[in-house]
Amino acid sequence: MIKKISLRLRIAPMTCTLLAICCISLAIFINISGTNQMNQVAVIVRTSKTSELVLSNESVDTTLTSADKELLRPAHHIFNVRTIVYCILIVVIGGIIAYLFSARIQVMSNFYFKNQRRK
Repeated sequence: MIKKISLRLRIAPMTCTLLAICCISLAIFINISGTNQMNQVAVIVRTSKTSELVLSNESVDTTLTSADKELLRPAHHIFNVRTIVYCILIVVIGGIIAYLFSARIQVMSNFYFKNQRRK
């Protein structure tokens, strides 16, 4: 006969899965946004170096050159790696907390059901 899986072992993996889904989706959006922001900063820095004053009505070339892309590649890499590391840390710490907290839930539910049987 198969023994029923404990509440503790059901809650912890579900919480880790939910945290992983949330962290991965947030990491994707943050990396896209961060990359766009870095590219905009690179264009602004390049524009400010090449011209003394850029008026608001002048058109500015907003495309990145290959030199800009090469300059930004290490920054993009570091940003992406840090985001992934933080994502993994959040999932692991959250899973540990869920595992420890589910033990308290299990103890409280056992206490509650024992008191219900006595009545």
